[in-house]
This record gives sequence, C-alpha cells and structure tokens, in this order.
Amino acid sequence: MWGNSATGLGTSPLTFTSWNCKGLGRALKRGKVMSHLKHLSSDIIFLQETHIHSNEQRRLRANWVSQVYQSTFTSKARGVAILIQKTTPFIFESVVTDPGGRFVLVSGSINSFPLVLLNIYAPNFDCPDFFSKIFDLISDYNMSNIIIGGNFNCYFDPVLDRSSTKIAPTTRSMAVLNNLVKSHNMVDVWRLQHPNDRQYSFFSPVHCSFTRIDYFVTNSRLLPSIISSAYHQILISDHAPLTMKIDFNLQPRIFNWKFNSTLLSDKIFSTYVSTEISDFLKHNDNSEVSDSTLWERSSPFKHFRKRLD
Repeated sequence: MWGNSATGLGTSPLTFTSWNCKGLGRALKRGKVMSHLKHLSSDIIFLQETHIHSNEQRRLRANWVSQVYQSTFTSKARGVAILIQKTTPFIFESVVTDPGGRFVLVSGSINSFPLVLLNIYAPNFDCPDFFSKIFDLISDYNMSNIIIGGNFNCYFDPVLDRSSTKIAPTTRSMAVLNNLVKSHNMVDVWRLQHPNDRQYSFFSPVHCSFTRIDYFVTNSRLLPSIISSAYHQILISDHAPLTMKIDFNLQPRIFNWKFNSTLLSDKIFSTYVSTEISDFLKHNDNSEVSDSTLWERSSPFKHFRKRLD
C-alpha cells in the first residue's frame, strides 16, 4: 500500500486540523472547505457542524480522503466528522458515535502508536454535564495517546481567551472543563505554547467580540511529539481552522509506479497500446538507429506486446 521502504531523509510530521465549518450541505461551500483543508496540508481533520445526513457520507469523501467517521444529527444542525488523508497510515480499531451529533471517537494506531481521536461540538450554552460525559468516555483509554479537538463553546481563561474587556460571566462549564483537563493530566496545546498570547478562533456578531473556543487538548505524554499549533484566518466559516503538527517518527516514502496488469483485459486499452507500439517501430526501425539502441528502447514494448497478443 505504501510503496517502497523509507529513504532515511528524516521524519514527516502529521498535520491535525480542527474546524467548525458551519454547514457543508452546499456543494460550493463544501468544495471551498475541502480546498482550504488541502491547502493547510491537513492529514487528520476534525470537522464540526457538518450538517450532513447519515446517508450522505460520500459528500465528505474528497479524492484525497480515504477514511471518514462521523456522527450526524440533521441536515441543518450539528454533526461532527473525522477525515483521514489517503497517505496517513492510520490503522482503525473502533468508533463510538453520538446520536445527537455532538461527538465521534475513533481509536486506532499510527506507526504502532496507540491513538484515540475525539472530535466534539459542545452545546452553545452552559452545560458542564457534556464535558463530564466526554471525559468519562476517554477514561476507558488510559493506555492510549488521546487527542480531543473541536469546538468547545467554552473558554478556558475568561481574560486571555476573550477580546471583550467586560467582566466575563462565571460558567459551570468553564470550571468543570478546567478541572477535568487538569485531573486527567491533559493540556490545552496552543495555550501551553503561547502562554500569554491573545488569539481568537470565533467572532460573535451578536456580541461584537472574539473568543478562543476551538482547541486541541492532549494528554501530557504526547507533548514531546508536538511540534507546533496555530490558528489561521477566519474565512468561509465564522470559526478559524486550528492546526497542530505531531511527529510520529514517520519516514517519508517514495511511491514507485507499478503497471496495473488488469488493464490488459481492457480491449480499448490493449488496442491503443498495440497501435502505439506499431507506430514506435514504424518511425524508429530504420538505418539511422542501431539495432542495439532500437532493441534497448523497444524491449519493454516487445514484452508488453507479447502480453497483448
């Protein structure tokens, strides 16, 4: 599946991208979202608010995506999905879905590295029970490396994670979320790397303010492998994509071309190749080209033609 062995030229990190895309029902917007995800070199993608019906999963399968796992609700609300790029060596084990379209959990491995991917779309009201449920869910995967991503609809820090200078209302969700992250020995990756920075992932036109409510949260043992994290420009949706690069010690691979022998049973293809071989010999088999050169150049064609005849 993966071509030949590693080249030894170093390792290639994987890019995780989380993005609340606010609806992918329309083909034009879906195309723009997929194009931007590809522009960000996304390998593993967490999407929220997909608004994709359960029988329309094919809409999320771009030609560069090989695995799609989703939880749906309706074509007008909620929905989360995890997409995995074709060249990402993720080995699937199990999936847990939410009938309410609030989360999807996928377990598997990369390079023999046990991994749990949990994509969430939290309620946009104070709902601490949701976060308690999420962290109860991951308690069964203590031996795995856990990555939680998505739209938490809740800030960790009422000062640094808000653009408004007004005093933030106290929410139970914020207190519960901070306590759960700490008790599970997990970290807000971007904040760890940018301890005093102000950057936001969502703009609220109602409140005319920005907040940082989209995150990647991982357990601490993953930290040595995390290279970087960054918020990108808010476009297409009202949320900014968030990326995180992780080095799983994957060696870059070279993909060697190999002829698909099943094409030989295709009469149209066989006729085409036979004609090309005849044209090659017609224009090259003359006194100006030595027999050895002609043989060297045409020997692959001779073998091919023998198969065709």
